[in-house]
Amino acid sequence: MANSKLRYEDLPVALARIVSKNDFLRAVARPEAGTIVVWVLDRKLRRQREVEFDLSQDRFLSNEERMATLPDMSEIYSEDAAWKIRISYRFERDTDVCYEVYSISPVSGSSQPIEAQQIYFGPGRTEVGKIVEQAIKKANFPKLYVRWSKEEKVEYWVSILYRLRRSNAESGMGEDSIFDKKLVSDMRRVDSKIENILYDIIHQLAVLENIDPPSLLDVFQRRTGRKLAPKK
Repeated sequence: MANSKLRYEDLPVALARIVSKNDFLRAVARPEAGTIVVWVLDRKLRRQREVEFDLSQDRFLSNEERMATLPDMSEIYSEDAAWKIRISYRFERDTDVCYEVYSISPVSGSSQPIEAQQIYFGPGRTEVGKIVEQAIKKANFPKLYVRWSKEEKVEYWVSILYRLRRSNAESGMGEDSIFDKKLVSDMRRVDSKIENILYDIIHQLAVLENIDPPSLLDVFQRRTGRKLAPKK
C-alpha cells in the first residue's frame, strides 16, 4: 500500500471547501483508488474522524463504498508456519477509522483465535509479523499480571495511559479523549477488579504529568461515568 502524505495546501479545491484548515489533522492520497483519506477533528466527539474523498466524483464515499476499494479478505502464515493469520477490514463506530484486522489461530489445535488490529491509513504501519508476535504475548499477559503486587499493577497502567495521552496530543487530539467507557472496558479485560485501583492510577498519572490530581480525576469521572474514590 503506497500512499503519499498531503498537507492541507495540497488538497484539491473541492475538498478544501468542505474541510476547514482548523479541523484538518492529516491526509493521504490513494492513487490506486482515486481517493484522498482525510483525518479531521470531530468537535462533537472531541476525537478524530476519518473520511474518504472521491476525486472523480467530488464527494465523500460511504463506508460500503470504501470497503469495496480495500483488499479482499486473505490468509497468510507466520514465519515459523505455526500460526494462520486471517486479514480483514472494519470501520470503527463513530469515527469511521479503517482498521486492518488480524485473526490469529494456531495451525494445529482449535483454541480461540487471538485478535489484533492496526489503523490501515495510520502514519506508521507495523509489520504484520511484529503485530502477531505482540498479540500472542499480550494473550499470555494476564497470567503474568495476576502475580503482580498492587503497586506494580498501578505503575503498569500509569505508563500505558501516559503513552496513550502523549500519542493523542501528538496527533492533534485532546489528551483527555482517551478517557471513555471503552477504555475502562479494555482495562477490565486484563483486570476484572480494575475499579479497585482506578483512583490510584489516575492520581499517580496526574502526579506524573504535573496536573492537579482532583482536576484529572474529575475529567476521568465525567468522561467515563465512573465515580472514583480511594480504596481503604
